[in-house]
Amino acid sequence: MATKMKQRAPARAMQGWARASDVLMIIAWCVGILTLIAVITGAKLASGIVAPTVLAGLLALTLTPLVAALEKRRLPVTLASAVVVGSCLVALVAGANVLAPSADEWRQRAPTVIRSIERQFRNIEREITEKVDKATAGRGAELGGDASPTEAVIESGKQLVVDMVLSAPEMLMQLIYVGFLCFFLMAERAALRRFVLSNVTTPRMRLRLSRAMQDMRQSVGQYLLTITVINVILGACAAVVFALMGLPNPALWGTIVALLNFMPYIGPMIANVILFAVGLTALNDAAQAIYVVLLLAVLNLLEGQVVTPMMVGKRSQAGPLAV
Repeated sequence: MATKMKQRAPARAMQGWARASDVLMIIAWCVGILTLIAVITGAKLASGIVAPTVLAGLLALTLTPLVAALEKRRLPVTLASAVVVGSCLVALVAGANVLAPSADEWRQRAPTVIRSIERQFRNIEREITEKVDKATAGRGAELGGDASPTEAVIESGKQLVVDMVLSAPEMLMQLIYVGFLCFFLMAERAALRRFVLSNVTTPRMRLRLSRAMQDMRQSVGQYLLTITVINVILGACAAVVFALMGLPNPALWGTIVALLNFMPYIGPMIANVILFAVGLTALNDAAQAIYVVLLLAVLNLLEGQVVTPMMVGKRSQAGPLAV
């Protein structure tokens, strides 16, 4: 009897350990899920500070070669960083002052533009319903009611304008934060590099990390500079096309196209929607508005599938085909 009890004891112990292991596994999964929820919630709440911080880091990587060039001319690193950041802010303010009258004009014309877009859509809808059979005509009559998609889009546009006005102070504070953080990242980059390397114990790993940081700074900086030049050229070409099409304020819309093109895929789509609405209002012709969007789509296609792969491919180890 005693022998049987001794034989059962290890089995019971193993079963106890298995149950404890299952409980610990469940607790670990619960903690992991709660941690993921906390991270997602924290990222959403901290988006107002995380996004400007990342933007400042990217700008610092892009502008560091300019600071290094000024340092070679025996300019102190702090003064060189201040000159670069100040020049960028002056250029930004100057560009805003040049484009502000056009933007303010379109802001004042917003109600008229919205009514014009609604009228154009209703005319298009009326023409379609006249050329289709009765079933489609009945469907078109339903779409022309109080809850039409056109009116929903117009209400969304009004709300977007209100949200942009309310978020202007926050955007200004984020711009100031980005400027100061970019300045300190460039001015203190040597100290930051020493701090990172000081946490590596072995000389071999320290050398590898130093080379990796230098390669990353050069690669990312060159890539961002190349993309910026491409977008500026795209905006200039778009402004010329808009001017030839008779679109008012072509410089404003060219600038918007260049800025939105920093967002892959989504930016060009937003630009196409904006330019279609502007063309529909300014040119008062749906066909002309479609031509504007088609020309912009052709420019985006050439930029995204030809120019960018060739220029980025030449500056990286991957060829244009891979890009």
